[in-house]
Amino acid sequence: MVPPGGPPGILVYASADGGGSARLWRWNLASGEVKPGPLIPDPVELVSVRSPDLGWLGITSDRGRGVLEASVLDSLEVGAEPERLGRGTIVTWARPGQALLVDRGQPSDGCSRTVSVSAAHVDRPGRERVMRETLCGDVLSVGRTSLGHFLTRVGPRGVDVVGAGYRDAGLLLPDHGLIAVSPDGDMIVAPSADLPSIDPTSAEVGSSRDPAPIRVTGRASLYGQFRGPPVPYLIGGAPLQVDEVLAYGPDSWVALVVGRVGEGRPGLWELPLLASGRSIEPRWVGSDGGFTFAAYADDGTAYVATGGSLYVLRHHVLKPLEGPERAPTPAGPLAWIVQEPIADL
Repeated sequence: MVPPGGPPGILVYASADGGGSARLWRWNLASGEVKPGPLIPDPVELVSVRSPDLGWLGITSDRGRGVLEASVLDSLEVGAEPERLGRGTIVTWARPGQALLVDRGQPSDGCSRTVSVSAAHVDRPGRERVMRETLCGDVLSVGRTSLGHFLTRVGPRGVDVVGAGYRDAGLLLPDHGLIAVSPDGDMIVAPSADLPSIDPTSAEVGSSRDPAPIRVTGRASLYGQFRGPPVPYLIGGAPLQVDEVLAYGPDSWVALVVGRVGEGRPGLWELPLLASGRSIEPRWVGSDGGFTFAAYADDGTAYVATGGSLYVLRHHVLKPLEGPERAPTPAGPLAWIVQEPIADL
């Protein structure tokens, strides 16, 4: 079931029950044993928080009506219950063990809305306020580097990546949006021209159904602070358009993404997170079957669930992987941990 030479550890995955919840399963990759875990609200993402060694899981759940919830589990036993960290219309996980929550207030005056960004830590109570600001526009994404927090801000003058929550925060990268930030702080960005036309003055005043923020996607580039302009990802001179970042490899040396070239079909691509020239060449590794999730082990092996099937990605080659016996096949969010949780919250 597990290819020879694969990493030991536990693959944790979710299987929906059709009633707004999902059962977590843990699959011991060394022994082949699979056991049910707790029932959790419908997850859209599972992440290993603090470190894979501790076994803690961060969970982003869809609570309906555009609301996401961040929670954390320090046990994978059947009766365990996640501890809620907070809710927002945007939830992003950042190291070390931090959930970034964006609360987008209702628009008023056809333009203004109050946006609050906070950071909840998995190992201590309370939240850190990153930003609270009334602006003519919106916030589309958020991330963190060693310097501070950064977000994609929409305003009357366009879309920019700006800093928040640290001294001298301000404009970082004009005319770009933030797709994602690696655990080491490298940013994958896209030009604002690739985003749908956004008019911050057209908000529905008093509407009780404020639309969710658009996702930042488009022609991808790697951007590192203090390392010059963004470096594009090109295949034969054509840009790679990234739709979603699925997972980061150990030490943030690579990102596994869903992307496409031109009008081609989406596929799975490895993006090197190191720029050594005027462009970076991604590596195509396989087809995207839709509803795709992935997780890396600490030796660089990735496990990919896409189109209802399971695969293992090793040495840039994607191969089918037989699912566990007497348990659902992984078809939802994945996380890899070294062992069962060994420390309480």
